[in-house]
Amino acid sequence: MKNPLKNSRRVIRLFALPALLLCSRPCQAEQSGFISVHETVELQDDGSALVRSAVVVGKPGPGPLILPFSYKAAEELRVTLGEKGAAVPARLEEIEGVKYLRLETGAPDLRGAELTATFRVPGYLDWKKAGPGEYGYYKWKSQYLNTTRRPIDSVTLEIVLPEGFIVAAFGKSVPAPAKEEALPPYSVKNMDGRSHLFMRAEALTIGKACSLEYSFAARKRSLWLPLAAALAALLYLVFFKDLVAGV
Repeated sequence: MKNPLKNSRRVIRLFALPALLLCSRPCQAEQSGFISVHETVELQDDGSALVRSAVVVGKPGPGPLILPFSYKAAEELRVTLGEKGAAVPARLEEIEGVKYLRLETGAPDLRGAELTATFRVPGYLDWKKAGPGEYGYYKWKSQYLNTTRRPIDSVTLEIVLPEGFIVAAFGKSVPAPAKEEALPPYSVKNMDGRSHLFMRAEALTIGKACSLEYSFAARKRSLWLPLAAALAALLYLVFFKDLVAGV
């Protein structure tokens, strides 16, 4: 005869398992999505990256605020709130292999507020894996992953190449360029003597990422300037040789 108590325990276990999986992550049921994220990843010569993530909050719920985190580690973590830059207690958490930034804001309403997280990621760029390959190019991939259950309306991922390097080519991107779009979702600008790569995405839901593959190379010293100077000096001697001889 089967034990009815044993069967009832089995049924309870089957129903309890999904609930445990849902509750194993931080509670975000009352938190709406994020309006925008602009994450800047500044690559360093030692392979580390200095990251600045500016997040505009939608409607946060009660309790701790959970922000997406796309990296293996974060050193020198600092989070500030508002124009005055008031510090916000924050720590990196990992639950079921997924990392988050957990903030204790203590503010009653953060709707529309901008939170800025800055930190250092060691070993972000593996120079040996990246290259140099053919023509001295280095190849790498950067991505931003939404590790929360809240959607992000707009994401901009900005990659700043190390000093002395310039972008050589773009590879695959997510989202991929649409045929009907006049411009691809990525672009490059030179600012303050460094190359800045921009990747844009919209409506980033849970577990979705925007990513960009790119190649870059060392900026070689241009030969045009010394050649132009030498040519100018030669022309001066040719056209003003009489004047030079008379001195």
